[in-house]
Amino acid sequence: MNHAMEITQERVLNPVRGIADPEERLRALIRLHIEVVLSPRDREITVMLHENHPLPPALRKRINSRKKDYIHFLESLMAEVQEKTQKETQKEAHSRLHHPHHARSKVSPRAAAFALLGMINWIYQWYKPEGELQAQNLIPQFTDLIFGGIFA
Repeated sequence: MNHAMEITQERVLNPVRGIADPEERLRALIRLHIEVVLSPRDREITVMLHENHPLPPALRKRINSRKKDYIHFLESLMAEVQEKTQKETQKEAHSRLHHPHHARSKVSPRAAAFALLGMINWIYQWYKPEGELQAQNLIPQFTDLIFGGIFA
């Protein structure tokens, strides 16, 4: 499980940290996280997703704290993207003389983070490499779901 967290750190977190634009950072995170979950050579990711109950408490605590770091990273990224898209929407609204006060209720960054993780981390349960939902189709669809749903 520690190895699974290392993989996540190396292949998802480290590469996206360098991306300045929050939207681009989130798009990259979605893509890289899906690629890690679907990578045939990294089956330990799926172990990490479902097998932490048998761990001794001290080890479980250590893994959970790494998971929490990832969730906090994602949560603050969601907040950043929300802020950015909100500002853009307000600018558009002002230019059309609409009132930006009619904004829909916002999805909280925490709910958004857990929703995204739930979507991606469950893929391995139904994914078939020979099925019609290939990774290259899934990535844009999941990205659209997040951007079209959470940030709409």
